Amino acid sequence: MHSNWYAMRKQLYGLGLLVAGLGCSTEVTNPRVEEMSAEKVSAVRISGGILLTNDNKESIAFLAYNPNSLALWAQCADRTPACLRLEAGSTLIIRDQEIEGFADGLDEAAVLFWRVVSVPGDGYRPEEIKQVVVPLR
Repeated sequence: MHSNWYAMRKQLYGLGLLVAGLGCSTEVTNPRVEEMSAEKVSAVRISGGILLTNDNKESIAFLAYNPNSLALWAQCADRTPACLRLEAGSTLIIRDQEIEGFADGLDEAAVLFWRVVSVPGDGYRPEEIKQVVVPLR
């Protein structure tokens, strides 16, 4: 629990740095947009990270990772802030170091995002799992 809170605090700190530094060189390249429930989630490369925006009407879960890695990544499936890390109408920065399996020289990152829905009598499950590949170079 504490590690998720720490990661969220780092993301919020990074967003604050982005806002403070908007007058500086924030180079945006290759915006990628994926539809979800007729609304949008976008992942855009910025200097040192990926700017992730959720224009949906509900919070979403996400995971950024190295698509060349052989690791298995599990999608969280609960309605806690630790899972639904990007609120509706919000933006955050995924720093390069926060990309699972990141290594210097990585050409692209994949960002998975999904909704978490209630299943009567069975808890929750991920739904509408989407992926966007973002060029890092």
